Amino acid sequence: MKQFWWMLFSYKGRANRKSYALYHICALVGYYFLVHIYVILRGFHPGSISELPEFELFLLGCLGMLLIYCTIPVSIKRYHDFNKSCWSFWLWSWGIPVIINICIIATFLFTNPIDRLLWFSFFFLLNILLFIGSFIYLCCKSGTKGENKFGIPPV
Repeated sequence: MKQFWWMLFSYKGRANRKSYALYHICALVGYYFLVHIYVILRGFHPGSISELPEFELFLLGCLGMLLIYCTIPVSIKRYHDFNKSCWSFWLWSWGIPVIINICIIATFLFTNPIDRLLWFSFFFLLNILLFIGSFIYLCCKSGTKGENKFGIPPV
């Protein structure tokens, strides 16, 4: 149980490919099914989540934010496995997507309605490809052999 809490809330140490991929798959699938089961039990169909009362949407949003918060230490530990600092994580996982999203906002402010959809689609697709590409990279790249400045290799 201590290993579970360490993985989700500690920024020290390293995470191997298996634990990184397993966490993300379980978190995404679990959140997806939890939200859909909740919506169905409330008597709504899965496409009508916006019809839930505001407080319940707030609670589901808080659960999603907790999921994101727990994803950060797991991802940083994965970067540690490559002997990279957390600044690499912040650049690839937050810096570049923020720049892309600023470009999305700018397209709505400074383009005509016809071009807006094209630019929005381009930047949105770029964001998705960056996310999928970084996930595949972190799942496939092997970590540093032996001990590095972030600790011993994970088992």
